[in-house]
Amino acid sequence: MLVIVASLEVEHGIENLWSTTSNGFKQPADFGQYLPGTYFRAFVLGFPQIWSPEHLWYSEHVPWECFLPLVQEFNQKRRNLLHTVYLLLDESMSAWRPKTSQYGGLPNLTYEPRKPKPLGTMFKNGVEAITGIMVTQDVVQGSDEQREKKYTYDVSSMPQKEPIMAHVAECLRQCESAAVAQGGWVGGDAWFGSVPCVVELFKQFGIFSTFIIKQNVQYCPLQVIQRIMKARNKSGRQAGRHVVMKATISGVDLFLLAYAWSNTRAAYIVSSCGTTVQHETPYRTHFVDESGNVTFRELPRPSIAHFYFELCPLIDNHNKDRYSFCVYYYFIPVF
Repeated sequence: MLVIVASLEVEHGIENLWSTTSNGFKQPADFGQYLPGTYFRAFVLGFPQIWSPEHLWYSEHVPWECFLPLVQEFNQKRRNLLHTVYLLLDESMSAWRPKTSQYGGLPNLTYEPRKPKPLGTMFKNGVEAITGIMVTQDVVQGSDEQREKKYTYDVSSMPQKEPIMAHVAECLRQCESAAVAQGGWVGGDAWFGSVPCVVELFKQFGIFSTFIIKQNVQYCPLQVIQRIMKARNKSGRQAGRHVVMKATISGVDLFLLAYAWSNTRAAYIVSSCGTTVQHETPYRTHFVDESGNVTFRELPRPSIAHFYFELCPLIDNHNKDRYSFCVYYYFIPVF
C-alpha cells in the first residue's frame, strides 16, 4: 500500500510523503504514521554506503570503490545463474545532470552524444544472447582508473606484440566476467570491434567472435575491400552483394566481410567463425516509393551477417525499456 501511495506523490518530492495536509482531491500520504521522517533521512544517508568498505564511510571524496562491490556482486550472481555461450556486448548510460558541482558527487562523468541521454555514468555490458538477460556490467571510470584495469596495455598476441588497447581489454574482461564457455561466441558493435580483438579472444579464451569494423582498423584492409566491392559492381547497384577476404593472424583463421545493405552503404564485419553463404531469410530494406508510400525490398544476406544483426539490438532493447519506463526515480544527493 505504501508503494502505491508513494507512486502518486513522486512529482511533488519525497518530503510530501510526510505531509498531513490534504490538497482537496485526495488524502495526504502521511507516512509519519508508519515511519518518522528522520528515520527515512538517516536511511537515505546510509544507503549509498551499503556496499562501501568501512574505511571509506567517512571519506570526504567518494570514489567508485563505494559502488563497485555492488557491480561485482551483480556479475557474480548472474555468472552463477547463467551458463553463457553467446555474449553480445554494448554500452548503457545512466543519466546524471549535476546541479551543484562539476560531477554532482560522482567521481567522473561520461559524455556520449549518440545516446538519448548523453551525460552520466556509462556501463560497458554484456547480455546472454539466448535468454536476453544482462549478465555482466563494467563501470567506465576516469581515464587513469581505466588504464589500470586488467589486460589494458598487456603484451598482445599480434605479430608485432603491440600492447592490448582499451577496447580489446574491455572485451576480455567482459568474457571473463561472464565466464563465456570455451568455443562460445562474442559479438559487439564498432567500439569493440577490431582484428586484434578477434585474435586475442581466441588466443586467450578459445572464444569465437564477430564484430563490426569502423574506427579500429589495425590489420584491417578496409580500403582494399572497398575498392574490390566497387570494381565488382561498376553499375553502382551493389545492394545485397558482398566481398570476403580471408587471413590467418597469429594462428587464428578469420575473414573480413563487406556486405552492401544499400547501393551506397556497406557494413564491414570481421569474424573468426560462421559462413558467408546466403541465409534463407532475406534482409528487408525499407524506402519511400514514387507515390510517397513506405515499401520494402528483400535483399540476400550472408548467414554470419544475419546471425550478428539479429542479436545486436539486445542491449539496445534493455536501454529503450529503461528510458521509456513510466515510473520516475528520484535520487537525493548524499555525496
